[in-house]
Amino acid sequence: MLKHRLITGIILLAITLLLLFYLPAKAFIAVTTILFLYAAWEWSRLIKITTYLYRILYVIGIAISFYGITHLHVAGILIVAAIFWIMVLINLVGEERYHHSRLNRFWCKAFMGILTLAPAWLALNVIRLAQNGIAVILFLLCLIWISDTGAYFIGRGLGKHRLAPHISPKKTWEGLYGGVLCALLIGLFGAIFFKIPLFQWPHILLLSFLTALFSVVGDLFESQLKRQAGLKDSGIIFPGHGGLLDRLDSLMAAAPVFLGGCFWLGLHFSVG
Repeated sequence: MLKHRLITGIILLAITLLLLFYLPAKAFIAVTTILFLYAAWEWSRLIKITTYLYRILYVIGIAISFYGITHLHVAGILIVAAIFWIMVLINLVGEERYHHSRLNRFWCKAFMGILTLAPAWLALNVIRLAQNGIAVILFLLCLIWISDTGAYFIGRGLGKHRLAPHISPKKTWEGLYGGVLCALLIGLFGAIFFKIPLFQWPHILLLSFLTALFSVVGDLFESQLKRQAGLKDSGIIFPGHGGLLDRLDSLMAAAPVFLGGCFWLGLHFSVG
């Protein structure tokens, strides 16, 4: 299983880098739209929409939401996304402590699909269209990937205290601390690479911390949905990795938090 995960992970990394560096901005938007709409298809499965017609209609609804938010103020969308993910975090804590979720109704989870997918899609493409957008997206992905990898190995080696045993039994507090530490190190590297002024280094470290933290919230949120649906994975398209949502869950929460944090902290990324 680990071998399959590594092979699939390397292939996905190569494809991601090719798409990021060689696709023009408009083509990148088109590809991310297709990917996120497929993620919406998997989301419909997680919320137990069983008929193909209704699943297609749900995906069409998500597509309409993508179109709609492009006509709204980006900052407003990011504020809504931040409030939503804070509510998700509070709900995760509540379910872990009291084994009861207030967000377990069908229409609630259907609407949460919009709040999860649309802001993440918007944030990713807003970053791509910005100056040095490719480098900034790569920085965001490194924050997520390396913190997740650090959490995995540190958790396996040193983990003793379960983070959320009811929702995701394998995650540990030690892994979370290790992942955040890795994110802070990547944040320092980013501060040097992007020539961030020294007085703003605490800002980029805070951004790195929040991005890593909410990437874990996104992961736990999807785990919660899968547990409620009685599913091991969101899909089967990636051997050893499950579905597309299983690969994007951290990014769904981290991308809008990252972009919102850039606005809030006044961070501007430049290279050269």
